[in-house]
Amino acid sequence: MLFGATSIVGDTILAGETKAFTLTVSVLGGSFGALAIDAQVSGTEEITGDAKSDVGSTLTETVQIQTPSNVYVDTITIVNPTFVLGQNIPVDVRVQNTGGTDATVTIGLLFDNAGFVVIGGNITAVVPAGSFIVRSFVVDSSTGTLGTTTVDAAINGTEQYSGTAVSDVGAGITDSFLLVTSIEVEISGHNREQRLRARSDLQRDRHGEQHGCGT
Repeated sequence: MLFGATSIVGDTILAGETKAFTLTVSVLGGSFGALAIDAQVSGTEEITGDAKSDVGSTLTETVQIQTPSNVYVDTITIVNPTFVLGQNIPVDVRVQNTGGTDATVTIGLLFDNAGFVVIGGNITAVVPAGSFIVRSFVVDSSTGTLGTTTVDAAINGTEQYSGTAVSDVGAGITDSFLLVTSIEVEISGHNREQRLRARSDLQRDRHGEQHGCGT
């Protein structure tokens, strides 16, 4: 592993004083995993000029060097292919993180037609390193555009620890559905009346025939 570290030169520690110093370590490349950090101090005593040092101290701290997060929209799933205007449309979005660091992201839906409203809005969640999450959305289609609509997703967020921005906007991983109007079914009263009248006439004719045969 390659590192770049800052150092502090020319500072003074007074007699009987304990002083804290803050240094920055930059990870430049190499392997990842546990890293033990040690420190060393050297200088001279003010009055005598004697050299003083603490090199190779056994006081260490261990940190984990991780790969950056790598989050992206993996799948978008709409189970039913067709919905009636006014129905709620369930949409599942799976977000993957193949990196070594957790990331906190906000997930939103994108539509290529107008009028669709996501009930509850965007969803914010943590995507663990080396894992995935699935979040479920509900879309109100009451004012949606009829026909076929394609649904995409966008994620924006930050990487844990570093705060580095992560995103996958307009991922191109899509699914679609067809929105149609409802079908109205009506029984015509006029036709029913005609059918009833015809049946009554038939019954009367049959009665007349039976009566005639009996005379």
